[in-house]
Amino acid sequence: MKNLGNLFDEMRITEPPSTLDGWERLLVKYFLAVGGDGDSSDLHAFEVSTRTLAIACGLDTQEIEVEKAFHEVLVKDPSLENVLQVGAHPRAASEVPGFFVYLVLTLFIDGLLDEHQSISGAFRKKLASWLGIDRSFNDLQGIATMWKALEAWLAQRVAAGEPFRRLVLPDPGGWHQIGHTRRLSFPTRHDFRIVENFVSENSIGLDSPTALFIAFQPLVNDVSDGLKDAFEDFRRSYYLHRRALADHRFWRLITRVRSSANNEPRQQAILQMTFNDYGESEFRRSIYQSSEMQSYVTLGAALADTGIASSSNFVTAINQGYLFFRQIGMGLWQAEANLTRCNERVFVALSTKIQSVMGMRLGSLLGDSTWRMTTEAKSINAVETAFAQVRLLVDAGDSIFRPTVFNGIRVYGRWLGLPGFLPSIETDSSQITLVAEVNDAPVIDCNGVGNIVRLVAEEPLNGTYSVEPELRRGEYFSPWRLRLQFISHALPHSSLSRTRQRLQQLKDWDGVVKVSAKYDADESPVREFGSSAMKWLLEAVYADGYSGWDEADLVSLVRRTAVDFEADPWMMLHLLQDAGIIEPRLRQGWKGRVWTLVPPHIVRAHRGENEVALVEGALCFRQIEDFNLAVEGLGGSMFRHQDDTRWSAPVIGASNLSSAILAERLGWPLALEVDSASKSPLALASTERQAEYYRISSVWCWNAKRFVSSGAVEDSVRLTRRSHRNGTDHDVFCVEHIGRSFNYLSRCAAITHAHALAKVPLFRFHDDRIERIAQDGALPDILASALRRRRLRAAGMTGGVYSYPATESDARWILSLLPGCIAGIKVGESQSAGSIMAAVRRSKGRLRAGWKDNQLVIQMNKSTRGFNGS
Repeated sequence: MKNLGNLFDEMRITEPPSTLDGWERLLVKYFLAVGGDGDSSDLHAFEVSTRTLAIACGLDTQEIEVEKAFHEVLVKDPSLENVLQVGAHPRAASEVPGFFVYLVLTLFIDGLLDEHQSISGAFRKKLASWLGIDRSFNDLQGIATMWKALEAWLAQRVAAGEPFRRLVLPDPGGWHQIGHTRRLSFPTRHDFRIVENFVSENSIGLDSPTALFIAFQPLVNDVSDGLKDAFEDFRRSYYLHRRALADHRFWRLITRVRSSANNEPRQQAILQMTFNDYGESEFRRSIYQSSEMQSYVTLGAALADTGIASSSNFVTAINQGYLFFRQIGMGLWQAEANLTRCNERVFVALSTKIQSVMGMRLGSLLGDSTWRMTTEAKSINAVETAFAQVRLLVDAGDSIFRPTVFNGIRVYGRWLGLPGFLPSIETDSSQITLVAEVNDAPVIDCNGVGNIVRLVAEEPLNGTYSVEPELRRGEYFSPWRLRLQFISHALPHSSLSRTRQRLQQLKDWDGVVKVSAKYDADESPVREFGSSAMKWLLEAVYADGYSGWDEADLVSLVRRTAVDFEADPWMMLHLLQDAGIIEPRLRQGWKGRVWTLVPPHIVRAHRGENEVALVEGALCFRQIEDFNLAVEGLGGSMFRHQDDTRWSAPVIGASNLSSAILAERLGWPLALEVDSASKSPLALASTERQAEYYRISSVWCWNAKRFVSSGAVEDSVRLTRRSHRNGTDHDVFCVEHIGRSFNYLSRCAAITHAHALAKVPLFRFHDDRIERIAQDGALPDILASALRRRRLRAAGMTGGVYSYPATESDARWILSLLPGCIAGIKVGESQSAGSIMAAVRRSKGRLRAGWKDNQLVIQMNKSTRGFNGS
């Protein structure tokens, strides 16, 4: 089956078509095919005008030129009159019917009628006048024939699984030849003028459909049949409690005329709230159907954004002084002006003028001086009660919205169909049906809460499903329909050289030297496979990571892996970073991190005379297949080593071949040397930022073994997180000890240094693993990478315990670089006096030798001044 979307994507034009076939293909794509948003609802009307013809051509500003080209092609067509008289049959084995251009002509002519009239011949006279020919056009029977043929042609294409929309032909009434055109044409020029006058004479709010019905009803007999049918259909759908009507033809006409009349083409904005790992909120603004996103630290700053303040859906709520945030995903909340759009529990935001009125009825509030928000989500009943007590009327009107597919991962126009990462749908009914195009397709279940329906499947999806609400009494056609295409795997990215890739990388370690990679583990061709959930996560991360992520987006993605990471998804971020799949970078302009995929490359590693080719970076399933085929073709042996913990990424490589030849065959970079830690202990990456005007946001609690916002149990070594008061710079982690202070942008580096100074182990060596003891922190990045290459296994987690595969020799090496940070090993057991003194000399004064428990040991040099970790 030919992919219609790909077929039409090839049509890149800079001028209007000059042939009938060119117009046919272009018009079929614009009017009949399913769009990129998946809207496959039935066609009940067509708006054909100079404006829509220009839009269909992608030449919005060239309306006159487009109409002229359309006119010239039809006037030159010798078969035009015959086709209008007797009709035409669909082309055999063609992606287009072959006669839709003639039907568009009839719709265009109907839209040109100057007034609504039923005088026989008005349409025919307008047709002859526009074509500039002297013909009567008395016999137009072919128009009705072609409409019926188009209805059947579209039904066949939909049944065959092709991306088209069904056509619902209206009753032609008394017009047996042009009746379908007259009722499908919407709006006519006369209709548009009537609606313009109506809007100018009536103050109708966009969120008040019931008032609109009352005011518009007297005009129904003065408009075209197309507009009359559209009004009645919209009214009936609304009273049947349909609210996903934002794309209904009648509502679109009203909103378009209002925007034009106000000279304010206001767009809808999207405002979302997430929380970082310290429980602090972050706000992100985007415009509907736009990929641009802006982040803010405070709600007040977000609402002051012109995109929010002037948006059609938030301007009223901002003026009223209250806003609600409903949950739409794990850790993801979206702002709503209307409480009826919310489910179960909401965060409530109040402006300054409402706070004093509300008092403590909603509990304590947090935020800046202009807007404050509840510290926790409140039940809708409690919110309604609180507003009623202070006699504030919460807008209970039902807002109009569009059915939207969201919170999924796009793969070249399709949705990634992996369990746990399927999208959700915002609907006007939790009772929806999903029908697969093939009989043996996996079943999709729906978990609905209010207007949000989350799709659930037990196995990967690969194919197309049609989604629509179940019909209610009085409904004969589905008010909306979506076509969802799923793919069960990611596709390789052509490049990972995006804007976020150019941001400064956040490093834990400064003391770096280039060395040949070495491994010290069995490289036998073992292919171990972890849990399906981990494989699906890795595929989802790759598919979603083309442009990188703000940390909140990546956290939201990781939370969906399993319940293990719902409360602490940052643990999985550590796992993926230690596996060499993702890397953190400093967000430009204000606090926070972004994450990017590590581009795939081959690392040549040695053990004596043996050589292995290690694959590092982010890979999708297709790339792993390519790697496997390339290894087989070169006579090598592939291995895939998975740690025996529950959550761990695989280490993939190959032996018995040349790394250079393999890299060349795959087209991937080859690394003959890698970054490694120098022999200098605690060579952590510090920052020159002093954080003098920052506020202390949280403090390390030595009892809780993590950062807390209050009640920390401190020690002689103090570790604090300091945040810029306006959020326009990065958090600084400050380690203070005996009058000295050390500042870091890396939380991992700061935690490591604090534990070394305090002589409190951050890890312990146990059962051939280096296990994290604290509730936060990890091995510095460069040490984790070296350990992964040595063991040919990555870090893992089981039962909340984060650990690294390691031998005792590995643990001693890391202990020499992180003195005092690993329990379970005594330095004196394996280190001679000479090796200890050598480590002291290399430390540049950071360490000193001391005598403890009848043995020579390494100690921190307390007399050092001005050490900044570099």
